[in-house]
Amino acid sequence: MSAAAAGLRPPHRAAAATITIASVVLALTAFAAAPAGAAEETVQGWTLSCEAGTCRASLPSLSGLQALTFGRFAGEDRIALGFASQTAIPDRERPITLRLDNRPLGTLAPERGYAGFERPEAFWLLDGKTIDAILQGAGPGRRLRIEYLDVTGAPHDADFRL
Repeated sequence: MSAAAAGLRPPHRAAAATITIASVVLALTAFAAAPAGAAEETVQGWTLSCEAGTCRASLPSLSGLQALTFGRFAGEDRIALGFASQTAIPDRERPITLRLDNRPLGTLAPERGYAGFERPEAFWLLDGKTIDAILQGAGPGRRLRIEYLDVTGAPHDADFRL
């Protein structure tokens, strides 16, 4: 399915951020239902990819050092929200803090609020209230910040324009 067919192109620039988040969720659903095979597209900074019924949409951070990832996995009926950093591996034993436009969304504890997944540098949020707040709070000019400590204890911020 093409990005245009999935509704991924906004009608005008001002609404691009809001449409992008909604379109990402729609595209993950549409791509997951598409015939088997690998597919990848980039739309408005988001990279959409699917393989064997597992679909992901990744957005690089403003620094380009981290990525925010939405995922829809084969056989599941929900959207997952994750984070990865190639340069500063998050310490999975320490809490992370999320902020939307500098307002705290919450501090998440390891294994209850978030958990490691697939690779050492990646984790998925487990707290449904926080995920809902991010999805509902997305809009033009909105920013998400994930604050974390790496495995050496150094602090890092990952900023995303939603």
